[in-house]
Amino acid sequence: MIDMSLSHCIRAFLCFGLLVIGQSSQAHHAPYIYDTENERVVTGKVTAFDWVQPHTWVTLSVANANDASETLLLEGMNPLFLGRRGWTRYSLQPGDVIEVAFFPRRDGSPEGMFLHAIFPDGSRKVMAVNPANSD
Repeated sequence: MIDMSLSHCIRAFLCFGLLVIGQSSQAHHAPYIYDTENERVVTGKVTAFDWVQPHTWVTLSVANANDASETLLLEGMNPLFLGRRGWTRYSLQPGDVIEVAFFPRRDGSPEGMFLHAIFPDGSRKVMAVNPANSD
């Protein structure tokens, strides 16, 4: 009888743990910190492209409303996802000037979720899918 209740406790503990892990994973990947109703487009100079797990990061130098340089940090998809879509760790190099579409952060900080880039030659690379226009 004791073994049976211990077995039930272990099962309950494992189920609870899986629920907690699942919820934190869902919160991590939820785009709630981004304003997904307000896609923005800027042109900037790449200062860094970090090809790391779990998300890539692009740092751009962009001109703000006063024509002063401002740093914009954009969160991208993970390298495996991007590799399947033609990206490599060398797709963006410091000094590259690109046009970028992104969802800004809701808190107004100079960060966002990278959606796609348009390069000077007119080519376009998708970083993430915008459900509004089904990229």
